[in-house]
Amino acid sequence: FAKQYSLALRFSAGRSDPLGGRQNPVTFKLGGDYNWIYDPKINPTNFDNTIEDTYFSSLVAPLRGTVYDEMAGTRFVLGNLEFRYPFIRNITFQWPIPLELRYINGALFMDMGGAWNRTADWHPFTTEGGWPALRDLDAGIGAGIRMNLGIAVLRIDRAWKTDFSKIKNATTYVSLGAEF
Repeated sequence: FAKQYSLALRFSAGRSDPLGGRQNPVTFKLGGDYNWIYDPKINPTNFDNTIEDTYFSSLVAPLRGTVYDEMAGTRFVLGNLEFRYPFIRNITFQWPIPLELRYINGALFMDMGGAWNRTADWHPFTTEGGWPALRDLDAGIGAGIRMNLGIAVLRIDRAWKTDFSKIKNATTYVSLGAEF
């Protein structure tokens, strides 16, 4: 939009089918954020601590507002929309140690995605209760800040899970690494 404002869009999808008699297609595990270092949570119903699960699965993120392994399947779709803007130009502390933090950026975002095994069983939307809402898709909305530490970008996000008929509990993500 302007010199320091940007709109970031991302869409990804995948499908894994067994080939040549192979019985282990890749399981896509959807949810959470990459490099989540503060209090990461895992959905125990989709977490299978086996060698096959470890080597024949793939983490798909970010789907903020959800936990790791929120959804799992051999097919997935994920979309991210993020508005990035300058938030704080300069903060200077003199005591107890001199410290200057510069160019802290903000972000408003919405993530939506789903994972499933059989396309016939996947129903992304529902109109139960009279309002259109998500059924086999998860979505998260939120805001965050980004700070370049020189060696990595520190990302702090607060996201709420939603199905567009109600907003559910919030999750905080503290992570290191580049933005998507």
